[in-house]
Amino acid sequence: MTNEQVLKLYQLLNKVRPRSDEFFNFEQTKDDHFRLHCEALDLSYTDLFKNLLLSRQMFDEFFSKNGKDEFISLLQEEKAQEAIDLYINIAKNIATEKWLPDKFAVNQAIDILINFYLVELSKDIN
Repeated sequence: MTNEQVLKLYQLLNKVRPRSDEFFNFEQTKDDHFRLHCEALDLSYTDLFKNLLLSRQMFDEFFSKNGKDEFISLLQEEKAQEAIDLYINIAKNIATEKWLPDKFAVNQAIDILINFYLVELSKDIN
C-alpha cells in the first residue's frame, strides 16, 4: 500500500466514524469508578469494555480471508471508498447479529482496522 493510499484511507475513516452525544456516553466508562488506586496496571477499563463487546477475534469471524482479499484488492485499485463500505457493512452485520449499537460497532471496527488490520494487510500487500 502506498503512502497516498494509506492517507486517503485514514481521511475516509475519519469521515465515516459516527460520533454523537448518546453514543459517546455509551462508549465511555468511568475508569475511576473501577479503580482501587492501588493497582499498578496500565489497564483502561474503557478499552476492556469495548473489547468485551466487540473484540478483534469476533471481528475476525466475520472478516474472512476472502473479505480481506477483496478489501486489499479494492485498496490497490484506488477504490478506497468501496473498501471502506465493504468493511463498514461487516461491522453493521456484526451489530445486527450481536445486538450491538451500529455506531459502537462501526467505531470499534475502525479502531480494529487502524490498530491491527492495516499493519497485517500492508504485510500481505508488500
